[in-house]
Amino acid sequence: MASLRQIWARVTATTDRGHRHNIRLKLRDMSQLFNSMDPSPFIEKDLDDDAEEFIVSWAQEFSPDAPIKLRIYLDQWPAENPKELIMTAVHNHFVTVPKLPTWSSSAS
Repeated sequence: MASLRQIWARVTATTDRGHRHNIRLKLRDMSQLFNSMDPSPFIEKDLDDDAEEFIVSWAQEFSPDAPIKLRIYLDQWPAENPKELIMTAVHNHFVTVPKLPTWSSSAS
């Protein structure tokens, strides 16, 4: 199974080899994309669990070497163009996904 970083590398692939697959995510507004409980600055916020699962599950449906384009559609467009902000935030999420700590126990 591919890691989130491997999936993101396919999503951001800029090569034109073969057919590019699209993942389309339609949202009411930008806030649906991110975890509302995360107090981090916007570009460092975690993705909403449902949004991440949607992106990852669709990416895993395609061939492991196929480039993928993520398209996000917003019903409510903010006053300023959010494209760069969203691209940066989503990119940051997938390349900085923390590794879970490894817990070990030992008998005393």
